[in-house]
Amino acid sequence: MDELSLSQIVKYAQVSRQACYEHFRDKDALILAAACEICLPAYKSFVDDIVIDETYPDQVARLVDHLGRYDKAVKHLINSSVHGQLNEKICQILADAYLKKIFAQIEAGNPIELSEETQRDTARFLAAGTQDILIDGMLRDRENEETARRVENVRSALELVIGALRATSGGADIEQ
Repeated sequence: MDELSLSQIVKYAQVSRQACYEHFRDKDALILAAACEICLPAYKSFVDDIVIDETYPDQVARLVDHLGRYDKAVKHLINSSVHGQLNEKICQILADAYLKKIFAQIEAGNPIELSEETQRDTARFLAAGTQDILIDGMLRDRENEETARRVENVRSALELVIGALRATSGGADIEQ
C-alpha cells in the first residue's frame, strides 16, 4: 500500500483525485480509513463477545479468521506507514475491554488491591501483547487455532501469576 501512489489508488477506486481529497487529506488518511473499516469492527465484535474462560481461544480464532479474509491487505497494513495509528486504535479497544475484565476478576476473587494505574497498565499490556501475537501469526501464516492457543497460553500464565500474588499476599493490598 505504501508503494501505491494516490493516483493509482483513485484509478483503482474509479474516483477522481478531487473526490478523494474532499474526504481524505492524504494517502495515509485514506489507507487508515480503509484499515479501520477492515479491522475495527472485528476487534469491537471480539471485545463485545469476550469471555475469559474455556471459550477464549475460540473467540481469538474467530477474530484471526475474520482478519485472515483480508490477508494481503492486513499484511500490507502491518508494514504500512499507518500501522502505528491503527495499532493505537486497536490497542485502545482491547485495553478498555481487558480493563473491564480485570475489574470483574478482581471483584470475583479474593480481595486484591491494585492501583488504578496498575490496572490500566495491565489492561494495556494484555492488549498490546494480544495484538503483537496476532500480528506475528498473520505475518507467519500461522493457523488461526495456533495463534488463538498462543494468546490463551499467555493469558493463562498471567492468571497464574495473579493467583500466586493473591496466595502470597493473603489478599493484602498490593500496590505497584
